[in-house]
Parts: sequence; C-alpha cells; structure tokens
Amino acid sequence: MQRCWTRVFTRFLRSLRPGDWGALLIFVLLILASIRVFWFGSEGKTVVCITPGRIMRFPLDEPREIVLNGIQGDTSVEISAGKVRVLDSACPGRTCCRMGAISRAGQVIVCFPNGIIIRIEGESEDERNMPDAITR
Repeated sequence: MQRCWTRVFTRFLRSLRPGDWGALLIFVLLILASIRVFWFGSEGKTVVCITPGRIMRFPLDEPREIVLNGIQGDTSVEISAGKVRVLDSACPGRTCCRMGAISRAGQVIVCFPNGIIIRIEGESEDERNMPDAITR
C-alpha cells in the first residue's frame, strides 16, 4: 500500500521532541543567515587584477577596458556599470570568458592557464573600522 507523502511528513513532525525542534530551528536560522551573507554579499568597490609579477587595483565605478599580460598572452577585461567581465583571453579553454560578469565583493574570475586572477573587494579594512553616523 502506497503512503501519501503528507501522512509521512505529519507522522515525522509528531515524532519530534522539544530538543529536536530547537536543533531544527537553529539549523534553519543558520541557513537563512548564510543565504543573507553569501547571496546578498556586500557591494564591490575595487577590482583587483593579479597577473604574474603585478597587482593592479581599479575602482569599480569607472568604466574602462584593461589589457592584462598573462603567461600565454593578453587578456582583455571590461569594467562597466559596476561589473567586471573578461572579454577575450589567450588561454585555450576560454572558461574565464564564459564566466560572465561579477559585481559583489568576494567574487572571483580566474584564468588559470594564463595566470590571471580578477577579484572584487568591498570596503577596505580602514573603512570598516571607522565609526559610522550612529556611533558617538
């Protein structure tokens, strides 16, 4: 005899003890907190381009095209509308070109064969430690 999933679910909920409910509540709250942190990350402010032998920083709010010299050749990067993307690369797979645009702090585009890392950073450590308008 086939059971309806609602009966199985109802029976499962009735079998939970108060400690189980507490653990389930903590688990759900942790999931919601992690979604807020990872899905809605902080706004990016700076683009950091790491190439073999060089580290460059660019503001995310100024549109520009950059050519980065990698191990296998040049990689073209576009910064526009608060987003960064790889336009063209000399790497064989061109996976970095298909990754799309990134805009949030902590997001990264890596071109491993060409030795290039493009990372977005949020506010600097100094800005985070500064008092805000509410602090007295």
